[in-house]
Parts: sequence; C-alpha cells; structure tokens
Amino acid sequence: MDQVFNDSLLCELNGFFSLAEKTQLSSNEIEGFFKKLDEFDLPFDEFICTLCQTRFWSSLEDGDFNFKELCIALSHAVTQYNLSLEVKPCFHGANHFRDVTFSLSLLASQHHRIRQSLKSPLWQISDESYWLLLFCAIGHDFGHTGLINSFPHQLEINSVKLIGEFLQTRSLSNKQLTYLQDRVEYLVLSTDPRDFKKLSSLIKNDTIFQTELDYLSFLLIESDLLASTLPRRGMLLGEKLRQEWSTNYPVEAKKVSTPEGRYQFLAHIEFLSPHAECLGIMTIHQKELNNFRLI
Repeated sequence: MDQVFNDSLLCELNGFFSLAEKTQLSSNEIEGFFKKLDEFDLPFDEFICTLCQTRFWSSLEDGDFNFKELCIALSHAVTQYNLSLEVKPCFHGANHFRDVTFSLSLLASQHHRIRQSLKSPLWQISDESYWLLLFCAIGHDFGHTGLINSFPHQLEINSVKLIGEFLQTRSLSNKQLTYLQDRVEYLVLSTDPRDFKKLSSLIKNDTIFQTELDYLSFLLIESDLLASTLPRRGMLLGEKLRQEWSTNYPVEAKKVSTPEGRYQFLAHIEFLSPHAECLGIMTIHQKELNNFRLI
C-alpha cells in the first residue's frame, strides 16, 4: 500500500473515531464514512493493518496473546482464502468483513462514555476482550460460501474450524490455544441469525444467569448488523444479498430486497448494548423501522 494512501486512511479513521467518542452520530454521518471506505477500496488485510494502527485500537492493551499481531495475521489468511475463490459471494465477502470490523470499532469506541451509566457490569468490557471481539469479527464469516445454513450453525462451524486451523500455526501454548478456541467457538457460533431472538431475550432478562461471553456475543452481532440497519446502505446490502441468493434461493432472493423484506429484517433485530445507544444506532434503527412500518 502506498504510504501516503495509508496515512490518509489512518487520519480519516482517527478523526471519525474521535468524533464518535464525543457525540451521537447521525445515519448520514455513518453512511458517509462507509462510502469513504468504499472509495478507498483497500484489500481487507490492508484495511485491518491500518485499523489496528488507529489511536483507538493502539490505546487498548492486547494482552499476553498479542492480539494485534493475531488480528493482522488472521486478516491475511482470510484475504488469501477469498482471493482463491473462483466465485466470490456478493454479500459475504471482503467488504462485509471490513464493514463488520469497522462497525465493531465504532461501537467499542463508546467504552469510555458508557462506564458511568452501565445497566449491567457485564457491559464493562476489558481491553483484551475488545481485541478478542475484533479477532472474531475478522474471522466470523471465514470460508463463507454464500449459502444459507441447512442446519444450525453450519457455516459458523466451518468458520470456527478454519480459525482453529489458523491458530494452530501460531506460537501459542496449549493453555492459550484452548482458551482462545473455546471463546472463538462461543462467539462465532452466536452469529447464526437463527439464534438472535434467543440471545436478545437472554440479554434483556436479568433474572436469568448471564455470562460475559453472552454480552460479547451480542456486541459482535450488533457489529454484524449495523451497516445493514442504515437507510441507504441497508438497501444496497439487501440488493447484494439478493444477488448472492438468486441462484440457490430464488424465493428468499426475491423477497430480501423488497420493502416487505426490509421491514421484516428491521422488525426482527434490535440493538441492546449501551454502546449502540451512545453511538446513536438505537435511534437510527427505530427511525428506519418506523419508516418501513408506514409503507
């Protein structure tokens, strides 16, 4: 990557994260930055290298696992895998991976603002756990074929397998390897869309035992959904999903990019984290849902 180009993106990311740390963002502001990322059009691994250099991620301790190095190395593996595909999924490709990792970074950037108003201490996420989330965001759709699960967690299990094979190549102790593999499996499997209502109900019900991993899982899922919630980008991504499904799932493909399909998606999801509330995503989602409810 040209160094001037690299520095330009880094400057843009630093400026936007700084803005997000201070105030709620509008949908136009967030969509504008996603469009800017499209214009930079970087390979996924080069984007991750730059993202990890931002002031925000540099301010977080990556612990004994050296997560920064792990994240960059995993992004290289994901990029090389995707380049090897003869047919690349229209939706579940490099731009989606970039969108999710950027969305996670935006949500995580709220961690200082939310500390005084946490509804649950489990939203008090450590630096190392934020790095773990970035690692999982990078690999959550590793090996995605563009198909829909034919049984629970089918595609997510494959992603966990590929991440596990990657981790086997790193200089990790058996204890570290087991620790990471267990957490990666829990977090990545949680991104199966069919599990959303079960997990959201768990997060909302404080009478049920919850773990830190449940909250991390939900923040990862919010990162996966954020770009699709935005008014203009959401419609664009719905069209990409229609193209991805058109051959194997013509009925679902026909519906997903329609106003009815858009409304059903927005009605199915919700944002519950204080990160999403501070960033303004809850407000954006509710406004978009109301707009489609009236159609």
